[in-house]
Amino acid sequence: MFSLVPATAQTAPVFPREDLFQSGNSAFESRNYVRASSDFDAACRAGHYPACYNLALMHDDGTATGASQVTARTLYRKICDAGYSLGCYNLAAYLDQGKGGPRDLPAAFRHYSQLAEKGHMKGAYNAGHMALKGEGTEPDIFTAIRFFEIAADKGSPEAQTAMGAIYEGGYGYFVDLPKALSWYEKGAAQGNTFASSRVTLIARVAYDRGTDAERNRDYAEAGKTFAFSCERGYQMGCYQYGIYQYYGRGGVGQDPFAAFSAFNAFCRSDPDFGCPSVLKVAQEKRSYNFHDIGPLKSWLEAKCRAGDGVQCYNLSMLYEDDRFYMEDRDKRLQYLKAACDRNVSYACNAHRQFTAPHYTDLKITSAPPSAVSSSGYSSGSYRSPTSSSSTMDNYNARAAARDFSQRLDFIRSIGTAGQKPCPASNRYC
Repeated sequence: MFSLVPATAQTAPVFPREDLFQSGNSAFESRNYVRASSDFDAACRAGHYPACYNLALMHDDGTATGASQVTARTLYRKICDAGYSLGCYNLAAYLDQGKGGPRDLPAAFRHYSQLAEKGHMKGAYNAGHMALKGEGTEPDIFTAIRFFEIAADKGSPEAQTAMGAIYEGGYGYFVDLPKALSWYEKGAAQGNTFASSRVTLIARVAYDRGTDAERNRDYAEAGKTFAFSCERGYQMGCYQYGIYQYYGRGGVGQDPFAAFSAFNAFCRSDPDFGCPSVLKVAQEKRSYNFHDIGPLKSWLEAKCRAGDGVQCYNLSMLYEDDRFYMEDRDKRLQYLKAACDRNVSYACNAHRQFTAPHYTDLKITSAPPSAVSSSGYSSGSYRSPTSSSSTMDNYNARAAARDFSQRLDFIRSIGTAGQKPCPASNRYC
């Protein structure tokens, strides 16, 4: 159901027969559509353009007496000629679709482009789409870009995504991935799923470029690209950047807390991959208080139950360390014994010391080197566990966006449903 133009409180009507316009609104709100269409029709014939618009909406919606798309098209043309942008937009939609008469793409493009010049978001997007596809006008990428920019600046997620694809594919410009990403991120923030997928892919490409730079020992460039990838939500980029933060490599400031956070994210999502690194940071940086060790504790408990004596020992160390607010003599003894039962010799030694009669509060200040399994991180770079080859090998910016008008959801916004009418006091909304 369309929301009609509300009656406005005015000392003198802006248009003739304001009384009929107001009574038509009242009748419509009461679902008396016969009376509403009659009053709007009478007011429209007297030159009340908001009444004409409301009547056109009723013909479009099918609630008018003798509803007809032909009549709606005629009324939209009349309203457009009077200067109403919404009338022009809906007329362009009718011409575009061939509703209420023959399809006329050149006329539709003309109206869309005129609306675009006035800053009308959807009109600009549709004009850009038609210029891109060569519908109703000669195909012209630069004209399309100009109209898309108008719509994108007005906040159209479709146009923002289109601009991202244009810069990604180098249409009319050089390939510019930072600009492409900037537009994609704007579209993604408004829920455009294609834009979101491109942000993810570009972040993955940046990650792979970082690993290539690392192989070439360009650690400064690698650190920048890992940070770029991480900022765009690519988890492996965050993990690699965490390694750079841990070691202070490539000009990246040393930050064990940030590294711990990055590794901990993987400890939650991919425990066997991320938790050994969390354990390594916790054991090596003993002067830091890392509080969020829940994921690590859960992983160690699971490994210990599965028979991994080394991880039983590591779990016992958590219960020895007051940094984690987990000091528990009984739990520590329990897991030391479990590790000893699984033939971890240094756990047996610790268990004997722990249970000796003269024992007071013996501290084991560090885990033996073998306590961290070889699956923990090293200074080298990791590929995604789910990836068998570099995304970079399969990525080409032009190929990726060669026919982006088909890959994007480029369906012109040609429906009239949901368009908000102008108030009676504003001819040029």
